[in-house]
Amino acid sequence: MPSSQPSQYRLVGESVLRAVRGALEQAVRQWAAEWGCAGQVEVGVQRAWDSAQARTLAWKHGVGPAGTQVWLATGSGLGPEIQQMLFPADAVYGPDAAAPAALATAGAQQALDALCEALGLAALPGQRHAGRHDADAVPAAVWRRGSGALVAQVRVGRKTCGVLLGGAAVQAFRTASAALPALAPVDLEASVAPVPVALELDLGAARVGLGALLALGVGDVIRLDRAADAPLALRTASGQVLFDAYLGRSGDALAVEVVKYQS
Repeated sequence: MPSSQPSQYRLVGESVLRAVRGALEQAVRQWAAEWGCAGQVEVGVQRAWDSAQARTLAWKHGVGPAGTQVWLATGSGLGPEIQQMLFPADAVYGPDAAAPAALATAGAQQALDALCEALGLAALPGQRHAGRHDADAVPAAVWRRGSGALVAQVRVGRKTCGVLLGGAAVQAFRTASAALPALAPVDLEASVAPVPVALELDLGAARVGLGALLALGVGDVIRLDRAADAPLALRTASGQVLFDAYLGRSGDALAVEVVKYQS
């Protein structure tokens, strides 16, 4: 029989999704501020196996050291969109339509390269430089359910680019979030002490026939199912018995004396 090799299944929680989204959003907004790109910037993150559209993108760039791969997909329309954001058309001062906007195109390409660098560094916490190399195809294992990979859609203006983080790269965010300082201890008893609790006292019950009930009059006595000297059940509003208690009086008010705790 052929032997089956176990595969690692990596779960990705919402805290990791938020950490990745936050890192990418900060990187993109800082890039936009440095390059003066006034436009809408949005970042969405989801698990790679839940994104069928991401598989159709042209992932042409790989970023990061071995074992922590991050791929980028910029598309053909992002460069012109950045150029329009950096150098909006001006009918009065713009150049002749027949003349190529060489400087604007070169500037937009530099801005796009800077965006890719920023996204690569944000996706690889702790790295100082994001190396790039061609990656014609993403390994099929990255798209497998439970691979731990994430896909981010980064919208700049009207266009988007993609960031694909392999499972090892995502693991770095999980490790970073696990290193957060512990929360301060909470005094639970002091926290719940001022919360009001309604208590109910169970005096007893009686079963009478409908005819006897209709014949009752003032002064008639109904016998309960509890002896006069037996302790009564002190309950919460939900019906949980907390104590055995005796009915009594405190000054001019009725009161109960707790005699036993019901665990």
